[in-house]
Amino acid sequence: MITAEDFILKSKEKGFNIYSGVPCSYLKSFINYIIDSDDISYIPAASEGDAIGIAAGSYLGGRSPVVMLQNSGLGNTVNPITSLLQTFKIPVLIIVTLRGDPNAPADEPQHQLMGKITTDLLELMEKNQAFDKKLSEGVVVEAQRQAFIDNDMDKFLSLQADIKLSESGNNQTPKDDLFNESNFEDKIIALAEKRAREEKIEIQDAISKELKENPKAQKFYNGLV
Repeated sequence: MITAEDFILKSKEKGFNIYSGVPCSYLKSFINYIIDSDDISYIPAASEGDAIGIAAGSYLGGRSPVVMLQNSGLGNTVNPITSLLQTFKIPVLIIVTLRGDPNAPADEPQHQLMGKITTDLLELMEKNQAFDKKLSEGVVVEAQRQAFIDNDMDKFLSLQADIKLSESGNNQTPKDDLFNESNFEDKIIALAEKRAREEKIEIQDAISKELKENPKAQKFYNGLV
């Protein structure tokens, strides 16, 4: 398994720089590392739903958030994930611990039922069936889970970047030759997010560069203004 330090440092390289969540003993090493970090923010939340809201606000403020929670509190995230993240296409990387895993040694009684239904609950929140095992926006997909198990952080985080580029309607990666009035803003933001992550620049600068250096985006934008 990937250690908390390896995960956090690799995530930081990919731009993830703010965490929120509700304490869980399984997340102790994550939380302690982030609290001790000078350049990664941690905002504790009173509930899992609040953590999703904090992450959404952080994303709108130009940061790449991670939410950490125990699966016993996953139910508290259903409304903010389905009504906030999905509605406004806000990508958030969510780490959900699996207490009561039916394939692991017996856990505390209160975790048994949730352990059995955690993956089902995540699948019930999926946007559509375009990708196998696609979960709600920003939640780890099956390919990412395997990358995590294989200790392949580069693959794990590159898959998360792909999720951020997914579109809500058909889950296709935005193409720079498919601009129209209804999707121009979403596609520019998605392309700029990818550029910002790759070039390690601010999202506003990435948007400006995308409009200047992407000929088809520039042509369409000039037509709008």
